[in-house]
Amino acid sequence: MCGFIGRLNLGAPARPLESGLPFLSRRGPDSSQCRATADGRVEFLHARLAIVDRGAGAHQPMCDTEAGVMIAFVGEVYNYAELRRELADYPFRTQSDTEVLLAGYVRHGIRWFERLRGMFAVAISDERQRRLFLVRDPVGKKPLLVGRWKDGIYFGTTVLAMASGTAEPVPLDTRRLAEWWRDGHFSATTSALANTEALPPGEVWEFDWTGTRVARHRCDPPLPSDPPPRTLAAATEQLTHLLTQAVRRRLDNNPKPIALLSGGVDSTVLGQLLLTQTRPEFLALGNVIPGTFDELYSRYAGRRLGVPVKVLRPSAWSLAAKIERVLDLQDEPLAIYSYFPLAMLCHLAEQHGRVLLTGDGGDEVFLGYGAPVDWSVRPAEAGTGGSEMRCGPPLPPWFGGWARRTVTEGLVAHMHAKLDRASAEQGLEARCPFLDWDVMAFARSLPRELLFHRPVAKALLKSQLDGWPRWFVDRPKMGFAYSLRWEWGARDFAGLREMVEPAAQQTFAEKLPAALRAPTAQWSISTIFRHFPSAWRLAVWSLFLRRHRVATRR
Repeated sequence: MCGFIGRLNLGAPARPLESGLPFLSRRGPDSSQCRATADGRVEFLHARLAIVDRGAGAHQPMCDTEAGVMIAFVGEVYNYAELRRELADYPFRTQSDTEVLLAGYVRHGIRWFERLRGMFAVAISDERQRRLFLVRDPVGKKPLLVGRWKDGIYFGTTVLAMASGTAEPVPLDTRRLAEWWRDGHFSATTSALANTEALPPGEVWEFDWTGTRVARHRCDPPLPSDPPPRTLAAATEQLTHLLTQAVRRRLDNNPKPIALLSGGVDSTVLGQLLLTQTRPEFLALGNVIPGTFDELYSRYAGRRLGVPVKVLRPSAWSLAAKIERVLDLQDEPLAIYSYFPLAMLCHLAEQHGRVLLTGDGGDEVFLGYGAPVDWSVRPAEAGTGGSEMRCGPPLPPWFGGWARRTVTEGLVAHMHAKLDRASAEQGLEARCPFLDWDVMAFARSLPRELLFHRPVAKALLKSQLDGWPRWFVDRPKMGFAYSLRWEWGARDFAGLREMVEPAAQQTFAEKLPAALRAPTAQWSISTIFRHFPSAWRLAVWSLFLRRHRVATRR
């Protein structure tokens, strides 16, 4: 779903910005275009997946030449039609949400972005003010990174595309390696590359033409003024209303909706809500290993809802080639097992439509991990610390350290990154109604007694499935029923040894068991099986090193 990079030039760039297109074009297969300000100080390169107004006039970067303003935007603004009506005096040329953002900034300035409901990363250059603005949505759904490198300030959705245009190769940030090995990803505001960081969710960064960040503030929408409900019946009714509204927003400009029906609570609630407004095509990922049961729950949910479910079953052939292909979609490395089946699902789903509705965010918004008591008393895990980063509306004061980290760092650095790379890098837009600002604000305003009116995780959301059997609603959380270790092991881990580079072994040598420090040709099947988490991390890191070399080639 679109991607962009940009550069605020502080010297003579060694390479054209278009050098980043090989790392950017998967996100935007429909068009690509590079534009610069009249003085050449700021450049934008945008690759577009056309969803809203698919005409050529809506291609980006988009400019208002009279105002001296240029914009690059990825994401969706779900209330753009309403905002457009408030800008009736602007000479619109397209029906796109991008032009609504451009017009809103020209008429009202950067505070206009507090009006937006949606997911977005935005860059705006204003030649009259000699300012560059970078804006990330308050939930952090879309990535937005900034690199302060030799010849300028680089920014965009894809860090390797950014690095492709630099005057000097950008080295890795070795200070972050222990963190990455522990978590399988970098934190929400850091990067694999030196002198690079990500904007926290909901922040606006303002740079002057010298590359100095002169201001930093938030762009959160207003919070509801009504007091939260006091009874379970009122809370359930209000939640149904807000979820219905969130789904309706995400059906706009979505003429052929497809939705994931995994058989879990989140996707089943989403499916039930969708059927009150449309009849989408429901997709599920089929079992790869016999004896696992997510597919059975998915089929049951489909029968109960009265809809057919299209089961997508990836071929088991050429497993190593599939793994290498989807890992190369990642940009920065994600050693998260569930990324692989999710990426395979998105690859298959893209053949059915361009916009996929998912239940992502249900666990973070409605507290679906662990036991209810964990959310108030469980401390953050040793070595990880808490999180002071804002992600969405303010958190309840009774949240403990583990809870705060789960719904901030965990949501942005793990869940958002995983879904974005699995979907957007394959030309698919993922929309997540549970991550709607109004839904999140409502859930975070409620007392514990309503969120956990039964002593089970995600109790309030489960109340949306009133009448469904407890064996379905309260079953243990399973996620994707796919064991990469067993599936690859059945093929003797063919291809894994060839993926791992000696440089990766050397970098993480002190983290490795002795058997994995040996040359990979000496790794036995049993050795890999016993130490698969470490072997997997080495493979993920090795493929990232290859991408980094390509991006910084000279």
